[in-house]
Amino acid sequence: MAVKGPAGRSGDPDPIPLNARQIAAYVGLVAFSLPVILYTASWLDPYCRPSSISHSYYIPFWGSYFVGALGFIAVFLFCYPGHTKWDNRLASLGAVGALLTVIFPTGGDGCAESYFTGRSLIRNFEDTSLTPPRRGQDILYHYDLTTLFGYAITSQTLHFTGAALVFSVLAYFALWAFRRDNGEGVRMTAKGDVELSSRKIRRNTVYLICGLTILACMAAIAFWPEKTNDGTAALFPPIFTLESIALFAFGISWVVKGRLLKTLRETG
Repeated sequence: MAVKGPAGRSGDPDPIPLNARQIAAYVGLVAFSLPVILYTASWLDPYCRPSSISHSYYIPFWGSYFVGALGFIAVFLFCYPGHTKWDNRLASLGAVGALLTVIFPTGGDGCAESYFTGRSLIRNFEDTSLTPPRRGQDILYHYDLTTLFGYAITSQTLHFTGAALVFSVLAYFALWAFRRDNGEGVRMTAKGDVELSSRKIRRNTVYLICGLTILACMAAIAFWPEKTNDGTAALFPPIFTLESIALFAFGISWVVKGRLLKTLRETG
C-alpha cells in the first residue's frame, strides 16, 4: 500500500531530484578549490609544502579535505549519466580511478619537514612514546600487493593508475563528450546541416583548451626528470603546480558544463 503525501501536492514525485548540471558545476568548483586550499594550507604552521597534490593526503587535518573532495567527485562520476552509454561507463571508470587515488595513497609524506605528523589535527607529540618516525623509515602506505609478469604491483602503482584513469576520463569529456554537436545550442538548418550557436562555439573552445591542458600536464608529469616523495622548499613545487593546472582545467570545463557562467548560457 502506497503512503499518501500531503493533499493537493503536485510536481515531481522524486523527493531528491538529481540536477546533473548543477552538480557538475559543484564538482568543477570542488576541483578548482583543491589546489587553492591545499596550497594555502601548506603555509600554515606546523604544516608542510607537499611535493604533489596527492601528498596532501598526509597533511594534518587538510588531508581529510583532499580525501573528501575526491570522494565527492567519485560519487558524482558514478551517478553521471552522460549523453551516451559510453559516457556513463567512462564516467564510472573515472570514479574508480578517483577512489583508487585515495584508497591507495602515494608513497612518502612529500613534506619538507623533518618528520611526518600524521593526518590528524595534532600539533605536537608530547608523549615520547608517540615520537614520529624520522624521514627515511618505510612507515607510510607504500607496500607490495602482488607480482605480475615479474614486476611488483605496489599500492603506489594503483595510486598512479587511478590518477591516470581519472585525468584521462576528464580529458575525454572535455575534448569529445562536451563538444558534441547535439543538445543545447545546436540546431538543424533547412538544408539539414548542423549549426552551432555563438555561445556553443565559445563553450566548445573552452572545452578544447581545458582538455588539451589536462593532456599536456599529464605528459609533463610523466616525463618530468625529477620526482620526489621527500617534499620541497620550492615556492611552486613542479609536480604540485602541474597537477594544479590540470585540476583548474578540469574545474573550468565542468563549471562551464554546469552553465554557472551566464555569459556562456544559451539565451531564449
